[in-house]
Amino acid sequence: MRTSFFRHLTLSLLCILLTGTISYAADYTEPTTRMEFVLIKGGTFTMGDLTGTNQFALPTREVTVDDFYMGKYEVTFVQYDQYCTDTGRARPSGGGWGRTGRPVFNVNWHDAVGFTEWLSQKSGKTIRLPSEAEWEYAYRGKTKTAYWWGDQWQTGKGACDGCGSQWDKKRTAPVGSFPPNPFGIYDMTGNVFEWTLDHRHNNYNGAPSDGSPWVETEQLGSRIARGGSWMMNKNELRSADRSWEESSTRFNQVGFRVVMEQ
Repeated sequence: MRTSFFRHLTLSLLCILLTGTISYAADYTEPTTRMEFVLIKGGTFTMGDLTGTNQFALPTREVTVDDFYMGKYEVTFVQYDQYCTDTGRARPSGGGWGRTGRPVFNVNWHDAVGFTEWLSQKSGKTIRLPSEAEWEYAYRGKTKTAYWWGDQWQTGKGACDGCGSQWDKKRTAPVGSFPPNPFGIYDMTGNVFEWTLDHRHNNYNGAPSDGSPWVETEQLGSRIARGGSWMMNKNELRSADRSWEESSTRFNQVGFRVVMEQ
């Protein structure tokens, strides 16, 4: 533990000196895709809209999540293209914005799950989409504010409508373009929506409190996607804000991030 702490501290201080920003070392790098993962220590948090105003994020509840690893960045086109090449699938269109370093989009929920199954087989690890609870826990980074950095909007935190970046309402930003949250996770505000395992529920009545995905055996339609996109207004990117899309939807605002079980 002490060795890991000082390793992270040394690398972060070096990055501050060289670039003026904080960087976090990966806790695990998956060998096939070189995807970097950060260990998220579990805990209990209050999930939902703490102001009580967002009907879709109420009632709030205490949720306990176990330790898990989360992708440091959103899955990129280059990483997803490896999956396509290996399985003979068609590569999704990148809209002419470039593929290197860009978060993959034009992938539906089933595409994302297929990628996680492929990578699980390749790596020998259990890799999957996060539950909605795991996603919000990771986004908040132990904070209780409207955004992970505080209750007031700050420019330079993401790509969205009103974020103040060069990519706002134009296209996705390369992954890692903005500062990480307190857990060392990048790009959870805007850029692309991120699929989760959960089915759509219009509120949290009856939601699980153990961090597991809230799924219905008979429901095949909409799935929760969190974090907003490069086209969404900044006021819709708060910690508790929720969105959903049909699981078959593919368009240039939806991508995904993966987690790896301990």
